[in-house]
Amino acid sequence: MKIARAIGALVATAAVLGGAAPAAQAIESAPAARGCGYMGSGKYNHCESNPRLTVMLQVSRIIDSDFKVCVRPGITDLQQYSPYPRHWAVTGAWYIGSPWCSPGYYGTV
Repeated sequence: MKIARAIGALVATAAVLGGAAPAAQAIESAPAARGCGYMGSGKYNHCESNPRLTVMLQVSRIIDSDFKVCVRPGITDLQQYSPYPRHWAVTGAWYIGSPWCSPGYYGTV
């Protein structure tokens, strides 16, 4: 009977520890939960530890031609570079190269 209790206690401990690990993992990865790349709603997250490394993006719009824009690390609202209507025009964005570009609008594609 002592062996059965010991096994039961071991299983219960493993269940508690196993349940705690995902919670701790979720807390550690909370900043990364945003993800990198296009986030929707016209926002793009350029994940980079070097604060000076800029990249060129191609941005698609629901109306009109795609355009290129160079962004700094962090979250950028791409709607500001889109001609009117700005609040809903951007539908996607992706990296096309040109690291170390000068941040800003680079015209249509």
